[in-house]
Amino acid sequence: MNTKTWVISFIVGIMLLMGAFMAVNYGVDSIGYFAVEHNKNRWEANSYFKASKFKQIKKNHNQYTGFVLGGSKSGTVDPQRLEVFTGDKWFNLCINSPTFQEYYRYVDWLSKNTDVKKICLYLSGHEINRKWAEEPQSSTRKLPEATFGDDLDALLEKLYHLTLDVESNIQYLDVNEEYKDIYYYKANTGDIDYLAYKKAIQSEDESKDWIKEHVLQEYQNNLDILFKNSTKTIISAEENLKALRRIKNICRNKNIDLMVILGPTFIGELSLHESQGFYEYLRCLVNEITIWNFSGINSINLNPYNFIDNTHCNNDVNNLVIDIVYGGKEDEDIGLQLTNENIDDYIGQRKACFARLEKEYDATGTVELIDSWEQRIH
Repeated sequence: MNTKTWVISFIVGIMLLMGAFMAVNYGVDSIGYFAVEHNKNRWEANSYFKASKFKQIKKNHNQYTGFVLGGSKSGTVDPQRLEVFTGDKWFNLCINSPTFQEYYRYVDWLSKNTDVKKICLYLSGHEINRKWAEEPQSSTRKLPEATFGDDLDALLEKLYHLTLDVESNIQYLDVNEEYKDIYYYKANTGDIDYLAYKKAIQSEDESKDWIKEHVLQEYQNNLDILFKNSTKTIISAEENLKALRRIKNICRNKNIDLMVILGPTFIGELSLHESQGFYEYLRCLVNEITIWNFSGINSINLNPYNFIDNTHCNNDVNNLVIDIVYGGKEDEDIGLQLTNENIDDYIGQRKACFARLEKEYDATGTVELIDSWEQRIH
């Protein structure tokens, strides 16, 4: 074999090896980057589902006209239920721990790349304590270059995922088994299916065990923080308001109907934000846009059976939220539209409720819940 033949054979061998290497990565797809290309009907909990969601939208950009934007709390908002009330095809674009900066970028991208007509912005109170430009914690938290970058960035991102360490991909096959029975994202609609929770609440007795382990495990500690440390640092309130104004401007210019919801919050989670600073922030939000409010102290948020864990309400609760906001169902104890006309009265009532609970806590060391399976939303 002469030198030229040897060099060609060597190069071909390297190319074949690299091809096999990439084929393994593409097939195993350790973090789900190629889930849409594989036509999977579900995306696992520990996958790069943010990339999958935007790829799915890009692939079907003429199909969806309504989008739910929010953190994981909005994950159980049912797009098919929204379709019944609005006639639009909805996709749930819930992403874990988003910032307002991301919401703005999502709305800007959707307005330029889809036929969006309606947006439901589903907020949670503690987003005001999340940094405006917080750096992604992992590669699966980044905005995908496949949809947000240029052609070169998209190509480099694809090559990166094709050349990941094979051993890590193989290990993923075993690790991923731990998540498959917990929850996943539906590919066609984007919302979350909480498998483990559904299996664990088939009866009242089973539900009690789940609630004790997953909803109430930090309850007393959270109450201590809520009532003993009422000074909360408001990090990103002004930046959030600027982003909301930008979102409003895009929606107004593109004739997009924008609905803002402040979702249910289990009472223990109020420890993250309930404060005078939060009340002022809420007043500023309402000054910008009317908000449907389901947070605060009400019969939903005092009943642990309405929650999957200590931060996320279950499907039945978010079904009721949609029935009230889009279906016209009335229940002011649970959901109230906040406007410039009633915001001061609402804040006064919320402060009074908080004071009553604080008095109860001072006297008993705790706050009694509506600990009732029968009185849950169902």
